[in-house]
Amino acid sequence: MVSEPEGAKAGVIDDAPLASSLARLARWDGTPALTLGGPTGPDWLRLRDVDRGLDLLLAQGEAATPGCPDYDAASVATMVAGAVVDAGLALLLVERRLPDLDPVDLAARRSPDELWFDKIALLSPRLTVLPDDPAAVHPDVTVVPTLADLHQRFVDRLLAALEPWFDGLRRTRAPLGRAGMWGQAADEITGTALRTARAVGLDEGAAWTEASSILDRLALLVPRSKARARPFPVAAATRSCLFQVKGTCCLWYRSVPGSDPAGEGYCVACPKRTDADRYSLLVAHLDEPTAP
Repeated sequence: MVSEPEGAKAGVIDDAPLASSLARLARWDGTPALTLGGPTGPDWLRLRDVDRGLDLLLAQGEAATPGCPDYDAASVATMVAGAVVDAGLALLLVERRLPDLDPVDLAARRSPDELWFDKIALLSPRLTVLPDDPAAVHPDVTVVPTLADLHQRFVDRLLAALEPWFDGLRRTRAPLGRAGMWGQAADEITGTALRTARAVGLDEGAAWTEASSILDRLALLVPRSKARARPFPVAAATRSCLFQVKGTCCLWYRSVPGSDPAGEGYCVACPKRTDADRYSLLVAHLDEPTAP
């Protein structure tokens, strides 16, 4: 957890524990862009509106990358999984608090420039916390006995939020298997854990271990969720960081003419790249003065 007195355990009881947690999280660059309250504007999508969301997002994908339905489907699966993971995992890691992840109470704003959500809105002030949290007595708060219970609650809510989207994609919309979709979700969990740890100064190895424990729980509920990322430590001249090699390819290369695993069309974390190539790219990234 974040060090005292910044975090949730500073011993101060306030009238809006989720709002206070989000304000603390927003102080660090690189943490998920979360807001509390109802969104406005045509670019916002309620995550309960699966059919409307699939129509909008797949049309946006087709306009950006014509003739690549499998890549568009993988992108939608990744962005929806990323929205739910972002909404819950960062606060769970940093403050041991879990927001409500019911799709009725989640909304996401579509980026105008790419197929991605650039902001997540939590529409309910409800939180789940551990017994020693000062907010445990608040009427918006549910208390669970242990961190394992908090992890399980996160997994249960993640499953409930994502299954309708993945079912819709697979049933009528795109040629992408459920194993691939759940692989994208697993990569979002480990990736978000590492990004959050770097942003707020948590131990990256410990964040990876905790994310892996969460994936163990997910695998019990989703047998298709077998592919996992692997940790990839990199030591540059200026600093060392833990990155990941994704367990599931996002299929970006199918949208890039002349794509090459050692060049354009493959992300640095892609499992299709060689580790030697990946390592050199990440060392160069870390040695940049403005690298996050």
